[in-house]
Amino acid sequence: RGVSNDIDLLPPSVTAADRIPRYCRVNLICTSISEAEDALKEQGYEKSENMDAELEEKTFYCDELIPYLLVLPRHTDLHDNKLVQEGKLILQDKASCFTAHALCDIVSRSFSVERTNAVEVKVTKPWHCIDACAAPGNKTSQLIALLHSNLQKTGRCVDGNPFVTAFELDPKRAKLLVKRLQSMGVSREKDQDVHKGSIWQGHTSHGKIDKGVNVEVRNESFLKAD
Repeated sequence: RGVSNDIDLLPPSVTAADRIPRYCRVNLICTSISEAEDALKEQGYEKSENMDAELEEKTFYCDELIPYLLVLPRHTDLHDNKLVQEGKLILQDKASCFTAHALCDIVSRSFSVERTNAVEVKVTKPWHCIDACAAPGNKTSQLIALLHSNLQKTGRCVDGNPFVTAFELDPKRAKLLVKRLQSMGVSREKDQDVHKGSIWQGHTSHGKIDKGVNVEVRNESFLKAD
């Protein structure tokens, strides 16, 4: 009863999935939300201010919970988009973004204020974060990007830079992780302090050693690491 085509026979859990929009995360290592928005507008996209209305073709808005996550119509294909190819936009579902976002919300509020020559400066704690199952790298790069962005806003870090250690047991997936991190703006350290399990070390500062995040990829089990 009430069935007019084969789609009507599908359960709600299946038909609802077809209404999920396309999400893409702004990579805060190499661009900003406003720069990403402007770049999309140059490609003919328009920013919508109505988050409740269904998105029309070539429109987008910023997610209300994760402001650096852009929401586009569900059938939008961005795989060949220049911004994705350059690593400025990362195709990542909203659910996948919550872990790093929740952690870095805590990090962003963990700073002290120092006064130097009558000027107040925010000082960040040197957080060391671990991704115990890192490949292919979307959540890892999001965590790195948020720590990097937070450091740029607060000014400087005490007792060393923020540090992210990414563990991946499978050798091929570990190499894929390194490749993806490099494509997302994490530069390889010139002087590699390679030790047992460590296969790659990088940094987000692009030459400014005190303004970036240190990154290490380890090809071993987190549970068995030293």
